[in-house]
Amino acid sequence: MSGNRMYSHQQRLMAQRRVQEQHRQQEAQRVDRERQVQASLREEEGFERRRYLRQVQQELKEQQIESALLKVCVSVSGVTIDI
Repeated sequence: MSGNRMYSHQQRLMAQRRVQEQHRQQEAQRVDRERQVQASLREEEGFERRRYLRQVQQELKEQQIESALLKVCVSVSGVTIDI
């Protein structure tokens, strides 16, 4: 190979390596973004789950208070009825 051809060949190889490296970096960034999105979704699901459980606990507490108040009201009126 003449010097000029060899130089051109080396330039093409270097350009190919740069493109491959760019693709590798882009893929690594894409994978990192995907990981971040997945982590964010898991965190959001956990938040929603905790909020739902707090709501259910609050409703149960309110039902227990209401039931206790009904028992007190019934007892005060002189009639005892187990609910």
